[in-house]
Amino acid sequence: DWFPLSVTYYDEDGKAARRMTFSDPRPVDGRAIPMTSRMTPLDEDDAYTEVRYEDLHFDQPIKNSTFSLRKLKNL
Repeated sequence: DWFPLSVTYYDEDGKAARRMTFSDPRPVDGRAIPMTSRMTPLDEDDAYTEVRYEDLHFDQPIKNSTFSLRKLKNL
């Protein structure tokens, strides 16, 4: 399986503004998945947002009622 190591996002002027990096690949349901992603603004030192997955599953059944307007309003 392939996944990007990083993705650079550009602003309206074409200047690199943010970079997302992916790391810690692990097998999940037969696929290599990066368990950590980090978004870093390129104009701020030492600033970032990081997401780490501890447990991840694909192809799980979800009830249609999960996405009802009523339930979504209560989130």
